Amino acid sequence: MPPSQQEAPQRQQSEVELIIGESIGTQPRFAVPDFIALTDDPETMELAQMLAEVLWNDLDFEREFYMIPRDTYNTIPSARSMLDVPFDRWREIGADGVAIGTVQRTNEMVQVQVRLFNVRGQESVFSRQYTGSARNPRLYAHTIADEIHQNQRGLRGVARTKLTFVSDRNGERLVGPVDNRTNKEVYISDYDGRNPQRVTVNRSLNITPSWSA
Repeated sequence: MPPSQQEAPQRQQSEVELIIGESIGTQPRFAVPDFIALTDDPETMELAQMLAEVLWNDLDFEREFYMIPRDTYNTIPSARSMLDVPFDRWREIGADGVAIGTVQRTNEMVQVQVRLFNVRGQESVFSRQYTGSARNPRLYAHTIADEIHQNQRGLRGVARTKLTFVSDRNGERLVGPVDNRTNKEVYISDYDGRNPQRVTVNRSLNITPSWSA
């Protein structure tokens, strides 16, 4: 379905949540390793990696946290569960917080759980669980990023916002006096340009579309 009509994933959250970092003015160092695939099928394992990559990029985009590069994690053992986080190893690379997630896919549904741990205190400071459709899995990572920004910084994140643009990427030609004139249709995408979807199919030059709430 179009992004504007997509249902937000249902969530559950923890009751007690804390802030990582000494003060709002500091930039805590966060890490996001690959999520834990609760089944070993290729689709779920690929989804676990993708969710972590998108979440890392979303958190990095707004510059509220220093995101430790993912290519520095290869010496750290992967957590096998939420109760098996190698805090000492994360502390060695200077992480203040680490987001550990799990993902399970069943037919057309997906369940994603994530916890943000305070590495020094070895405690969970943020916890969410989402259940919903598997049609747009990037939405789960975007939702987590926005809620971490709200929880840890008191800011409304942009990861679930949308871009709108016009494009002639479909290459269809209009009939008219101007040689090789192409039509421009309206598209909508995630804030980072991914997941583009065509909105109009009217075969015209939609140069200045009008939007309403």
